[in-house]
Amino acid sequence: MQSLFINQFSPILSILFAIIFPLVVFIVCDRNRRKTIGGLPTAKSAPTLQTFHPAEIAALYAGGNFRTEFIWAEILDLAVKKKISIEKSGHALLWIPRGGYHIEYIFSVATTITQAEFAKLNPLSQTVMAIIFPSDRKTNLFLNREYLAAKIPGIGEMVRLSLFRKGLLSPEAAALKSLFLTIGTIFLVLGILIIGLDPVWRFSLAISGLITILFFLTTRATTAAGEETIEKIKQLQNNIQNFGNGKAGIKKNLEEFERLLPAAMALGMADILDGQAHRAYGLNFFLQLRPSWYSGYKDENEFYGGKLYSQLSNIFKFRGIRVATVYPDNKNSG
Repeated sequence: MQSLFINQFSPILSILFAIIFPLVVFIVCDRNRRKTIGGLPTAKSAPTLQTFHPAEIAALYAGGNFRTEFIWAEILDLAVKKKISIEKSGHALLWIPRGGYHIEYIFSVATTITQAEFAKLNPLSQTVMAIIFPSDRKTNLFLNREYLAAKIPGIGEMVRLSLFRKGLLSPEAAALKSLFLTIGTIFLVLGILIIGLDPVWRFSLAISGLITILFFLTTRATTAAGEETIEKIKQLQNNIQNFGNGKAGIKKNLEEFERLLPAAMALGMADILDGQAHRAYGLNFFLQLRPSWYSGYKDENEFYGGKLYSQLSNIFKFRGIRVATVYPDNKNSG
C-alpha cells in the first residue's frame, strides 16, 4: 500500500522537490546575505569613471568576472599615460597541429619611468608593470606569454578586491552566486549521471539544478553604488558608439579616440570605435592617428585600435604552440 502511494505520487513529489528546493536555498542564502550586507563599505555615491582602471570598468560591467583579455586594456592604458611604449618588433611563424603554419606578430614593450615615478603609481598599475618587466626595462610580450598568462589570475583577484573595497561589489552576493552555481551544477550532473534512479527523479534533479543555475545567472553581485556606476559605463559605451557624431574637429577627436581606446578595448568595443572614426572622417583619421607610445612596421601607415587589440589578444591564443621561426623586424636597418 505504501509502495503504491509512493509510486502514485512520485511524479508530484519530484516536481515539488524540483521547484521548492532551489527556492528554499535562495531564500535562506539571500536572508543571510541581507543580514551581513549592512556591514559592507558601500559607497555613498558612485565614483567617476576617470578613477577606474579599464579592467575595473569591464569587470564591474561583467558582474565581477575578470577575463584574460582585460590585461591588454591595462597595458594599453599604461601606454596612453606615457608609462610604457609598445613596438611591433617582428613576427613569428607558428606550427599549429592539423592547422598548418600561422603568422603571429611580436610586440615588445619598454619603459623609461624612474623608481620614484613607479612608487607614485597605484597598486594595480605597479603590479601590471612588475609582471611586464620582471627583470629588465624592455620585454617581448610574445616570448613571455606563458609567464604573463600564469600571473593574470592574480591581477583578476586584485581587480575584484578593488571593487569590493570601493563598495561596488558585495562579497556576500558574490559568494551567493558561487553557491548557486555549485549546487546547481551538482544537481544537474547527478540528474544526468545516476542511471539507477527513477527517471522522474533524475528529471527532477536536473530541473532543480537548472533552476538553481538560473538564480546564479540572475543574482547581481553589485551594490546600489555599483549599479549607479554601471549606468555610467553604459553612457561610456554610448559615447563610443556615437564617436565622431559631434561638431568637434578631427584634431580634438584624435585626442578623444586615444583617451577612449583602453576602455573600448576592455569593453570589447575597439572595433566599434574604429568603425565610428572611419565613418566620420575616413582613412585620413587613421593616417593622422600616430600615438607617440606606439611604433609599428615601416610600411604600417595607419593605426587601428581594434587591429592592435586583436593582434595582442592572439598572443595568449597560441600558448603552448611551437614557434617554428622568429623574424625580427629590420625596419631600422639600412
